[in-house]
Amino acid sequence: MTKIDRLSAEALARLPDIREEWFNIALSTQPADRHRAEQGVALAYSAIGRPPPRTIYWVDSPLQGVLMLEELRKKHFFSSREKAIKCRIEQAVLDHFYPRISEGYSHRIRDLISGQVRESLKNSLSFSMGSLLSRAIKEKAGKPLAHAFGMPQDAHWLGYYDAFPKLALPEGDPLGGLAEIANSCGWCWFFFDMAILTERPETLSLDSNYRLHSSDGPAITYPDGFSLYAWHGYPIDKNIFDNKKKLTPQQILDEKNTELRRIKMEIFLEYNDADTIIGVFKAKIIDSAPCLGLERQLLKIGKDRYLYCTNGSVEPDGKRRKFLLGVPSESLWDWSTMRKMKPITSAHNASAWTYGIDPKKYQEQVRT
Repeated sequence: MTKIDRLSAEALARLPDIREEWFNIALSTQPADRHRAEQGVALAYSAIGRPPPRTIYWVDSPLQGVLMLEELRKKHFFSSREKAIKCRIEQAVLDHFYPRISEGYSHRIRDLISGQVRESLKNSLSFSMGSLLSRAIKEKAGKPLAHAFGMPQDAHWLGYYDAFPKLALPEGDPLGGLAEIANSCGWCWFFFDMAILTERPETLSLDSNYRLHSSDGPAITYPDGFSLYAWHGYPIDKNIFDNKKKLTPQQILDEKNTELRRIKMEIFLEYNDADTIIGVFKAKIIDSAPCLGLERQLLKIGKDRYLYCTNGSVEPDGKRRKFLLGVPSESLWDWSTMRKMKPITSAHNASAWTYGIDPKKYQEQVRT
């Protein structure tokens, strides 16, 4: 059997649309379509040869879902086979696709689709949103968001497998029930005779890197009032948010948690100019490397490092704005990639990092 090693220009042009479609599904704040969701559950159970659950519970948030599950566990023992319903439903999709994709498409094509759809969605949504939501629920309920299916956590692999029938693998609708569920509600738990389904969030706010973020209120809220405050992908306590304008330099320097200290500094930067902060915190210069005639320095403030730079564009008042941008220090943790970053030792490398470019390839040649 000859494997497909090339996609048409039309098929290639559809990849960003497929990714965008699943991105919008994952971030939907529309009320759940309960009838459609329950039909999707029936389809998903049918795919593994089981009748639909006799009872479907609807709750207003994933937090309520976790709490309800704990209450049900007090009355009902869930066997390991029963807990595996979700895995069996997902495995049915994999069993349909894997041999067809492996036998029909070259590694190059599979990697291409994976990179543009699966990995892109995973990096944007699963790490930055799903992990934070699970962490917040564990803090409130004492239990994590475990053994659940839902958006945005599962968008990356559903989008990947959804791409093949839309591009060149015309074989029915193997995503079936899972696609219906993803398009119509939030998180779900599946068992033999029952299922728990949740509403979607009412509001959702992200930064330019698709991380949960809001400077005006909760970054995500649900119909029951459950909410999560976040600053560029890092969860913060409501008290910090409510008192953000009252933050003092000493409170920031005294913060022992590295990530939280960096967050507090970024919040402080929202209300104070860079030159004032440099003086107040007695910043130390690690490296200085002007860029196209504009000032650029790598500074150390307390235990952390910041890039001090001047905007290349002129403001309406004729002045150039100066910035302080946090860059990785020895103990900085990146929640979006779940990895520890290496320390930055030069202003050039710090600039490259802020753009997400390899320092060896980064070189500014002109300002417009």
